[in-house]
Amino acid sequence: VKESGFGELIPEADVMIFDEAHQLPDIASQYFGQSLSSRQLLDLAKDITIAYRTELKDTQQLQKCADRLAQSAQDFRLQLGEPGYRGNLRELLANPQIQRAFLLLDDTLELCYDVAKLSLGRSALLDAAFERATLYRTRLKRLKEINQP
Repeated sequence: VKESGFGELIPEADVMIFDEAHQLPDIASQYFGQSLSSRQLLDLAKDITIAYRTELKDTQQLQKCADRLAQSAQDFRLQLGEPGYRGNLRELLANPQIQRAFLLLDDTLELCYDVAKLSLGRSALLDAAFERATLYRTRLKRLKEINQP
């Protein structure tokens, strides 16, 4: 601490050296990236099912779309291989089987969005699920358009 009462704990520097620079991509993706996990999709399907069974028993399409969403999320997850897969998304989407599973997941999420939209305002749980479905559709769309500038 300088005599004037002001001090610098970390002085200004002309150069910064990152000793852990190999961690920058992971840190950047955590802070600036968006994620969409099979867990999020399965939780969405579960909430749609709960809304159907407790508050909206007259809307059987909710159960059907929730079942399809859960199945397509699990199928896509299985196509990726081992848990915790990390890799280049562009290379991954070049695989025809993964493309097919991805499109099925996208179609199923859109179906859930459309079915939930028909019952908006009738259930707080379904309204929240609809908002999440909207968010997940946006994220999936961004992933699908990864090759576009």
